[in-house]
Amino acid sequence: MIRISVKTDNSATRKIKLSPVAESDMYRVEIDRQRINKPGQRESVYSREDVLGMVCDALGWDCDHLTLDPVPPLRIKKGTRVTAKAYDENLFPRRVRTSTVSLPFLDLRGVWRVFVLGEDQPVRLDEIKPE
Repeated sequence: MIRISVKTDNSATRKIKLSPVAESDMYRVEIDRQRINKPGQRESVYSREDVLGMVCDALGWDCDHLTLDPVPPLRIKKGTRVTAKAYDENLFPRRVRTSTVSLPFLDLRGVWRVFVLGEDQPVRLDEIKPE
């Protein structure tokens, strides 16, 4: 079960409860302690995309640009041997042969990055090549 409390712009608190349906990607939804059901149904279940839409509507947010599962442009595993473009302390680029030590992730600017062995900072995913 997932419980979320969100304070809105007008200082009201909206309470959202998502209850997963056994072994599926479907959820029962409660907003402000009221079960959300489709007309004529006692208990409705919703997909993750439907839940995102309902939550955004309840909070008055524009969520058209959101995606639930961003997919990295390059799928690599931890431990993959790569050639990466890294930068030294003077910001001069250099190529290094190394291995990934993390899965790809989105940074705060929306850029895909991955940590590699021997570098303090993550490298851009579009600047590595698997070997």
